Amino acid sequence: MKTMRKSKTKLNKFRMPVIIITIILFVAGFLGVYWLWNVLIQIQEAPRNVPIIVEPHIDIALPFSGEYKDDQNRFTITPPANWLMKNKNIGNAAVQFINSVADQDVTGKFSASMNVLIEPTNLTVADYAKASESTLVNLLPSYKLIDFKKKTFGLLDGYIIGGTFINNGVMLRNRQVFVVTNGNVYIATAISLNSLWDKYAKDFNVSLYGLRVQ
Repeated sequence: MKTMRKSKTKLNKFRMPVIIITIILFVAGFLGVYWLWNVLIQIQEAPRNVPIIVEPHIDIALPFSGEYKDDQNRFTITPPANWLMKNKNIGNAAVQFINSVADQDVTGKFSASMNVLIEPTNLTVADYAKASESTLVNLLPSYKLIDFKKKTFGLLDGYIIGGTFINNGVMLRNRQVFVVTNGNVYIATAISLNSLWDKYAKDFNVSLYGLRVQ
């Protein structure tokens, strides 16, 4: 039993970095794409490394406003009003919201977006957050940590992690919320051009801090 538990713990510690990098690659993958969904989204999932293809005819992204409730009643979140929503065929994310209007600065173009991802874990939220910080810093040379703090989401303890990094020459900033309950980690991520973070900060905070996990 002890050997099995140790194996599961090691597996989860390996799985967690993959999840974090998947989130970043998934969001950053929309560079140059924005609200056009007729492209291939490459998401690397270890250990198979199988790309997931999003076919535009499978489902359509539509404007959404108000509180979003997961169809399995696992969580609720309120995205910025009238952002496009996709809740099927988007890789590991349970739902994604994206601004249909692309932003641009001297580093490049990017459409601000948010997503919520759910994955199984045996780690506590504190251990998950600490491991996530280490992973981001170690695997993304340009990553600079800005936020790392504990916060309560409803009745559940969680963590907030955020920072800046460069993707394909474009300077981005993200903020992530981590909540662990019933053997699953819920990760809500918001991302935009670093230079325009203040433009979205209020809406991002309302969305991320308002995450409620059932």
